[in-house]
Amino acid sequence: MPGRALDQELKEIFADELKGSGSRGPPWPPELLDRMRSAVTLHVHGSANRDDLWPAPPVLDASRPAEADEAWVPVLTPDGPGVLTWENSD
Repeated sequence: MPGRALDQELKEIFADELKGSGSRGPPWPPELLDRMRSAVTLHVHGSANRDDLWPAPPVLDASRPAEADEAWVPVLTPDGPGVLTWENSD
């Protein structure tokens, strides 16, 4: 996805494919989960609690699907559970 905004894939998934329904939609098929996992790992997490020479990307937290919605998705970071957010036009 060179040249695309980091959050473009997540926007397409939630706005176009899921029609903004997020957690209120049906269970996500494996292909969609794979796309979400790939999109989430494009972001970098730098810990505020230590010096990270090599910041780790967040990982999709598929155990918390009810928390996902049109502009945020639950993730796991080196510091624990978190939420990845992106711009929302609403």
